[in-house]
Amino acid sequence: MTNKEQILEKTAEISAIEAFRISTVVGKIPALTDSKFGGMPYWDKTMDYPVSSRGEKMLLLAQINFAELPENDKFPKSGLLQFFVAPDDVYGAEFSTPDIQKDFRVIYHKSTDPAVTKESLSGLDLPAGDQYGDIGFPIQREMALSFEKTNISIGVTDYRYMDKVREAAQLLGAEVPQEKEPYRFLKNKEYEREARNVGHWLLGYPYFTQYDPREGKEALQRFDTMLLQIDSEYSNQNPDYEIMWGDAGVANFFISGEALKRGDFSEIMYTWDCG
Repeated sequence: MTNKEQILEKTAEISAIEAFRISTVVGKIPALTDSKFGGMPYWDKTMDYPVSSRGEKMLLLAQINFAELPENDKFPKSGLLQFFVAPDDVYGAEFSTPDIQKDFRVIYHKSTDPAVTKESLSGLDLPAGDQYGDIGFPIQREMALSFEKTNISIGVTDYRYMDKVREAAQLLGAEVPQEKEPYRFLKNKEYEREARNVGHWLLGYPYFTQYDPREGKEALQRFDTMLLQIDSEYSNQNPDYEIMWGDAGVANFFISGEALKRGDFSEIMYTWDCG
């Protein structure tokens, strides 16, 4: 008779996908076009800089230089993908309409101009996150990034988790679980183990401290691919390199898988939550 452990192993197997684990690099100062969390963004001065619905210049949350990623067929080979949020107390999120880029913006630069330097951008008076300590901007310092290509499986906070469990059970010829919620199907230690998607990621599956906002909302389920996850991070050894979303929360950006294949980053869903 097939046991639960075999079903969970099969769930992990059939849901495994390629993703990139992101690590922050303490002590390295990123260049203008390097991948980073926070700090000064590269910017094409022929473009309008992103501003919030209140007319405030947005802050750089993350910048990904595709040329720095391990070899892959998921992203363009070059260019910069930038994530901006408004300097407000909810970090640019609009929880009722998370797919409207009103106070956040995702911008893809297909190429960069080597003539653009930090000095040449000084006249734009671009903001930096560490200027906004009074509102607690999540990124405390500009942080360089490194990437590791790996495989990751679906976790319990993804609203599709139990669907994958049932699929795995059917493939094994086992009794299909009828529980709709993972916490009703899994024991405490099993649940903790299956909440495997913490940390910073490009692609993969999301982790939420509360719930998946796509659940029960058909209009948001087109965002079937996690594009970027930035988790809270704190080290006693390096307290200046802190990332904090409210009370130790996590932020996620989502995209349609078909749009990602086309290299189209125009439609994005953004949300964050905390415990």
